[in-house]
Amino acid sequence: MFAGGGAWLLVVYARAYCDAGYEAGDRFGFLFVELPASVIGFGLCALAMHGLGWLLTLRAPTALRICVSVLLIVTALAFLAARYFMAEASPDGYPGDSGLCPPSNIPPWWPDWIPT
Repeated sequence: MFAGGGAWLLVVYARAYCDAGYEAGDRFGFLFVELPASVIGFGLCALAMHGLGWLLTLRAPTALRICVSVLLIVTALAFLAARYFMAEASPDGYPGDSGLCPPSNIPPWWPDWIPT
């Protein structure tokens, strides 16, 4: 759940900084549609990966079961967050009004290792 909230917060900060796709209707959608959807979606993904990890390692020692589950959860959430950033963080070509970002609407403070 924290991964979904953190991913959502980073996307909202990026859009607000560039003022691209951050009008009143967009803010309403981000707060009342995308925040619950991302928190619930990331939580369900983590729960599903935890269950898959336990199913894959039924007869393994407990330490291995925990490690496999954690590895699956972290990998799946990282992939999901990267996809979410690529889809929502920087609407390319959207006319941003802040003047702080280039036409790609990628903020200058955006980490290079996170794809957009």
